[in-house]
Amino acid sequence: MLPPQVRKVPKGMSRRWIRRFRAVRRSRLPDFDDFRRTRGRGYTARELQKRRKSPGAGLYRAVTLSAVTHEDLGKARSMCLHAPDNSEVVMKRILWSLPTILCLMTGAPASAQDKVRINPTDPQPTCMMCPGTYIPAAELEGYTKKAVAEKLVDQQVRDVDIGKAHIGIGMVHRGRLEKPAPDSVAEHDHVSEVYHVISGAATLVLGPDIVNRQRRPATLRTVVEFNGPGNNGSEVRDGIAYEIKAGDVVVIPAGTGHWFTRIEDHIDYLMVRIDPDKLTPLKSEAQSQEYLSKPAKRGE
Repeated sequence: MLPPQVRKVPKGMSRRWIRRFRAVRRSRLPDFDDFRRTRGRGYTARELQKRRKSPGAGLYRAVTLSAVTHEDLGKARSMCLHAPDNSEVVMKRILWSLPTILCLMTGAPASAQDKVRINPTDPQPTCMMCPGTYIPAAELEGYTKKAVAEKLVDQQVRDVDIGKAHIGIGMVHRGRLEKPAPDSVAEHDHVSEVYHVISGAATLVLGPDIVNRQRRPATLRTVVEFNGPGNNGSEVRDGIAYEIKAGDVVVIPAGTGHWFTRIEDHIDYLMVRIDPDKLTPLKSEAQSQEYLSKPAKRGE
């Protein structure tokens, strides 16, 4: 028995739609909504019936449970258990459809961190299951020797992802300095730095008020790989001068100018760079060993 709305032609329907309506009625489609949804799309009654009865449509409705019927479940079971002679074609269609079906059933795939949650009711680490990083003293000494031999100043030893930030480890060697070089004040927009002096002594001026501030070229290797964009300047207004020596630690927030005005003989210090915006590229132990194994390129 057809539903009541199919037995009688609705008022106001044009002749063309009346003919199509009667075709739908003669085809005895089980759902009159199919006719209303497809008005203007050019589907005939036979095409509508074919679309609803296709094995793929039945399988989709059966898997996603959208308007599923016993007939749909039967079609899905038939496709999986009683494949016809062209079973290879059918199986290929099913396999190609599986990712879409699984996404519809389960939503977006869970992240890798969700799979390794430890005590889900507790606060979770910001770097889930991240490995630690060890740098031997011999490797750090290799960077100092390379700096002296090749007249280098700043070198990046590692750059590690710790979840919400990158941490860079650098080795810096500076030679004797009697007076500051022009425009030698440095400042970084995003990266904060921590110095641990290993040997030597120097005078370091710190302060946020930089005179004659000018942007550092974006193509500099130190900008691209070490400490991100920032500024240079001619001096630090009202800065505080510190006499730093072996064993001392200096913390320089992003935006704070730092300026070496005097170095007695030399100063070597290990630098920790905190990069919360992850601007700098990562550097592994293998990349570090490769860098040490051959002369640095010009400009490094």
